[in-house]
Amino acid sequence: MKRQRIICLFLAMMLCVSTSCAFAEWSRDEWYKMGLNALDGMTANQVADAVDYFENAGGYEQAPDFLTYAEALSCVFEADELDEDTLYQAEYQLHYLSGKSDFAATLTERSLPSCEDLIQYLHARQLQRAGNAAGAWHLYHEIDQVLDSQRRCMELAGAAYEQGKEALAREDYQTAADALKGLKWRDSDTLYQQAMTALSIPASADITVTYKTDSGITLGTETITVPTGSSQTVYAKDFDGYVKNDSSQTVTVNAQGIPNLLQVTFLYTADKVEAQTTTVSSENTYVQQYEVSDGQLFPYYYTTYDESMIIPFSENTYEQEYEAFGGQPITVLVTLDENGAIVSLYVDATTQTMFLGSECADSTFTSQFIGKSGEVMLGNGIEAVSGATITSTAVVRAVNQVLKKAANAQSGPVKSKIQVGDYITFGHYPQTESGTDNTPIEWLVLHVDTANHQALVISRYGLDSQPYNTKDENITWETCSLCKWLNNDFLNAAFSVEEQKSIISFGNDRVSLLSAAEAKQYFDIESEERISTRSFPSPRVTPTAYAIAQDADSYILRGIFYQTSDGKESWPWWLRSAGASYIVLARSGSTRSNPFSVDLVNDDGTIVECPVDWKNLIRPALWIDLNAGTF
Repeated sequence: MKRQRIICLFLAMMLCVSTSCAFAEWSRDEWYKMGLNALDGMTANQVADAVDYFENAGGYEQAPDFLTYAEALSCVFEADELDEDTLYQAEYQLHYLSGKSDFAATLTERSLPSCEDLIQYLHARQLQRAGNAAGAWHLYHEIDQVLDSQRRCMELAGAAYEQGKEALAREDYQTAADALKGLKWRDSDTLYQQAMTALSIPASADITVTYKTDSGITLGTETITVPTGSSQTVYAKDFDGYVKNDSSQTVTVNAQGIPNLLQVTFLYTADKVEAQTTTVSSENTYVQQYEVSDGQLFPYYYTTYDESMIIPFSENTYEQEYEAFGGQPITVLVTLDENGAIVSLYVDATTQTMFLGSECADSTFTSQFIGKSGEVMLGNGIEAVSGATITSTAVVRAVNQVLKKAANAQSGPVKSKIQVGDYITFGHYPQTESGTDNTPIEWLVLHVDTANHQALVISRYGLDSQPYNTKDENITWETCSLCKWLNNDFLNAAFSVEEQKSIISFGNDRVSLLSAAEAKQYFDIESEERISTRSFPSPRVTPTAYAIAQDADSYILRGIFYQTSDGKESWPWWLRSAGASYIVLARSGSTRSNPFSVDLVNDDGTIVECPVDWKNLIRPALWIDLNAGTF
């Protein structure tokens, strides 16, 4: 009996070893398939398993992207227990993936939630945690097929209704309308109509649609009703003897109840819709119809609606657009007094998430800017809208551009003759191997903004060699060690206090790197073959002797050696890559194909990826003030 137990134990051990070996021998594609199957289950436990499976799959096919997706999805499931920073990182991981069309197509094919829908779901969970039932309900309602959004809509409807009813009772009609719109709970439709009436905003707009032949015969006419704050697509119809095609027109009714089109006309021939026309009535167009001349705003006709809706334009009103959350623009209209102080601020944030970024248009936020002049900053008398830091920052940056534009308009014409492609000297930095020299820095002029009297420049040579981040960890551009080094160590070493006054701040940075998009814009990076034929500056760069002495890891990426236009050896240089819009997730043992590595311009002039803790050349980029006496 004892011998039998020993034999059984031995067989069990052999089975375990065999099983372990089998797991060890699984190919990356098998781990990848297991990860996909686990994701299809869409439960918290299965998503956690998917993370492990995709890690084992390494760089196989879309495994790195799905690993990021699964990690972010885990945060979505645990949103109520996680802190804001963790959710913020998950949101940016999804933001990064949303820009990959191939990956988005794969999600659609597998009926998995899109990255955009998961971002909105996260926003809804945050609003729900903050007690904003109405705001959360509206976000869940827009994505009611994603995860448990439909159930949460049902749970929140009553609370959203009460919030809207309370807002109506205290005569906060806009909040009431926002909360009650589309709720379909008890008498919410009636209360919504009351709020809209109090706001003097129609609940809908009637659009006339006419179908005519090219000879002027009317085939049919109808009126469609489009609710305020929504869009509807109107299609050409079939008529006897006439065939429709895909001709259509989209009618949008804005938050003030004003349609972009009042009449839509389709023109037919015997076999197709040959043309379509639209008519806009100027008498019912909102005041934001204006022309821009020399950076200033001049309205050329006004709305027939309540004049309290009219924004007080003057010759000192400026318009500025800036990219905000989701890559969508916000627009600010800033009116200044004779001393350059802000007297009014209007923000168009209709492109931003409802109840989050859209709140930057509210007077609670915009009133903080009134009376300010010079450079404005978040945290210095201006607090960001909760949960909408990106949009709040975009407003601040747009306002600062207006203030700069106004100051330049008063200072007279630019005296500088600097042109794109010029080389200028500005500042000093070691460039010999010993590092004991203080050599003037040469800069290549990439862009000249004559309206704002500014220029974007980048160093002619690689001035130093630094890692993007000293540790291999989750990181953003704003928090990486390289950003801190550029804006402290390098800034103070390269420029005197007086020279630093000529450097224009953008966001929290004085000195930065180009993004991948900017590198493509200014160097027209597309392929190695085009480098010698295009008229744009070559992206290849050579390091200074000092930069080489800082132990760059660049040589590891290079199998052959490429040369710059003047015959010198070319080296890779860092980009800030995703910048403020994407998360940079580093991993030990990452390779060039790892999508979470940071972008750089390789020695052949193309853009590749590199782990964040490697050392590469630094080509600082900065905006300079051309009005400064330095230039």
